[in-house]
Amino acid sequence: MSQMKSKEKTLWHDGLQYDLLLGIVLELIVLFVSILFWHMQFPKLAIAKAAVLNLLYLVLALPLLVGIFGLSARSMENTFWTRLLTQLAWPALLAGVLAALILCLIPPYCSGSTKPKQYMQIDQGIDENMLADLQQLFPETILPTAGDVSYQYYKYTSILENSLHISLGETLDEASFQREAARIDALPMLTSGTRTEGENITLIDLQTPEGLLLHLSLDAACHRIIYSASCQQY
Repeated sequence: MSQMKSKEKTLWHDGLQYDLLLGIVLELIVLFVSILFWHMQFPKLAIAKAAVLNLLYLVLALPLLVGIFGLSARSMENTFWTRLLTQLAWPALLAGVLAALILCLIPPYCSGSTKPKQYMQIDQGIDENMLADLQQLFPETILPTAGDVSYQYYKYTSILENSLHISLGETLDEASFQREAARIDALPMLTSGTRTEGENITLIDLQTPEGLLLHLSLDAACHRIIYSASCQQY
């Protein structure tokens, strides 16, 4: 009888140790693959905001958490929590292995920037026609004299989703505003777009054949222009 208890205790001990050690290894593997492989896909890494990824992060952490709390309960001789966490040890480890495998196939990172100095630094692999549309729509550079500049870039690519968003808002002096407004009016790609004219504001919306949603806002009163382009495919 005592031998059975000793064997059972040893198995508990080993299972929780495996969760603790392999849980750390799994997280290091995902980090290593993300930095070594997925970093090649993006100019700047940021944590991707997706519900499915948040769930995978939680499952990936399960072995480590079960190992920590299980060994703590065992050291405090808490029989109930030791038994419960020991029973969860192997399922948690299997779930962690599966989550690690998925995270190595689906990038847990995305590209993102809000810095004007990184303006139009775009990931490789974007459709050539889509890239040409972006280069036509957005100004080549941000003028040094532009004020209230706001810039946002986001790109996430995986087997589940392909999302892109770029936006730029800037306030120009009157002469620069008139030149940029004339350039926008002359763009052939916008002739098929929907144009809404107000007293001082002009709104232009267009969806390209590649699925890119374009939006322009020109405010003649304050000489502000907002450019926006987004695409989300599943």
